[in-house]
Amino acid sequence: MAQTKKESLFVKVPEPKSLRINILESSKDILGALTKYEVYKKTREEKKVLLEKVRHTLKEVSKTITVLRNSLPKINIKEVKPIKQKLPAIKPQAQAPMVIKPRKKSELERLESELAAIESKINSIA
Repeated sequence: MAQTKKESLFVKVPEPKSLRINILESSKDILGALTKYEVYKKTREEKKVLLEKVRHTLKEVSKTITVLRNSLPKINIKEVKPIKQKLPAIKPQAQAPMVIKPRKKSELERLESELAAIESKINSIA
C-alpha cells in the first residue's frame, strides 16, 4: 500500500464559510490581545524610565539638602516653652425663652393654597 508523493488528500469540510468566519474572528481576537499586550509593555517601559528619573531627582535633592545643612551655621537652640495665657472665663448668660414665630409661606405653598381654593370653588359649583 504504498502511496505516491504526488497524491493529495482532500477532506470535505461542512459549512466552510462559517468555519472560515470563526477562524478569522479568532485571529482578530488574538491580534487584539497582542495589541493590548504591546501597549502594556510600552507602559511598563515608560514607567521604568520615569522611576529612574524620580530616583535620580531624589538623589540630587538629597545631595542639595546635605550641602545646605553643611553650609548653614550651627546654632544651639534652646527649647522655647510656650507661654500659657489665662483666658477670661465665660459666664453663661440666662437665655430668654424662645418665641416661635409663624413661618412665612413660600411661593410654592402660596400657589398650592390658591390652587386648592380654586378647586374647592369648582367642586362647589359643580
